[in-house]
Amino acid sequence: MMEKSNFKGTGWLKRKCRVFDCEGLLDHFVNTDVTANYCYNSFCNEKGKITDETRAFLATRNAAGCAVFVDDGNGTKTHVGFIVGNLNGEPLIVEARGIAYGVTMTKLRERPFTHWGRPAKVV
Repeated sequence: MMEKSNFKGTGWLKRKCRVFDCEGLLDHFVNTDVTANYCYNSFCNEKGKITDETRAFLATRNAAGCAVFVDDGNGTKTHVGFIVGNLNGEPLIVEARGIAYGVTMTKLRERPFTHWGRPAKVV
């Protein structure tokens, strides 16, 4: 069992902050309750694997608002982040990474995202 003093989220309940998982971040802002896999399969009309070609597209202003997903190798999308802009041609991703990391902004190449999609559904 992990000691409380080693737990990165120690005291977070006392601060009355909100805690989100990756899809919960979207759920909070658009008032829905779905999984990353459901978002990819049902909300994204434009979607596919992240390749060198799509990486170049994802670095453009036009890609802001696109989602990026992690595939578990069996076709299920298990994690989602959202493109919010770019830095020197590298897409910037906002994602909720749990209590240990919180909501972070990282470069696309620094995380294991495998697929992208443009959510067409707004609830």
